[in-house]
Amino acid sequence: MILQPLLVIRVIALLMGPAVFWILSSQKEKKKPMDHYASILTTWLLFFIGAKGLTQWELLLDYPLSVLAYPSGTAEFYIASIATVLWEWRKRHVHKPYVQAYFLMLASSMVSFSLLERLVLDDGHLVDVIFAFSFFVMVVLHKQRLWSVFFAFSGALLAGGLYRAPDLMGYRMDPVFYLVVALMSLTLILLKKGGKNHGG
Repeated sequence: MILQPLLVIRVIALLMGPAVFWILSSQKEKKKPMDHYASILTTWLLFFIGAKGLTQWELLLDYPLSVLAYPSGTAEFYIASIATVLWEWRKRHVHKPYVQAYFLMLASSMVSFSLLERLVLDDGHLVDVIFAFSFFVMVVLHKQRLWSVFFAFSGALLAGGLYRAPDLMGYRMDPVFYLVVALMSLTLILLKKGGKNHGG
């Protein structure tokens, strides 16, 4: 089985996420958030492979191993992402202390992928680079990283409405995806703020 260059770049970018977090983070405890982040990625990958089995079931019946190599698309990405959120939600109290760290690792992987895609494969779009770089800068500079998610993904939604929605790690996203993520992040911000006011 020949490895696709895009897959290799995705793997490198995902490894760059924890590496950048280790360098930039001021947290004393770095191993636990990295371990939990790796666990989430593993869960997502398993759901992603399972989703490919659902969307490519005819191919699965004829050539079971070929499903792993068969090019996947946005549908599998959506299915895996939704399934992962639902699965990991039951462990939200475990993840809560490390959410900020997760965003830094994700943003680092995204900007690494967009740069590698442009420099190594001479592929991708400038919109993808701008989105990933903006998200990374906001996550690094803003202490409340949920706001970074809201502003970055709202910008991606605006770009989708005016010109072209950015790809995410090489996957073509519908503007509705960015709308949903932006609304979810804003809802979490308001709930968190409401909880603090209620508690105070």
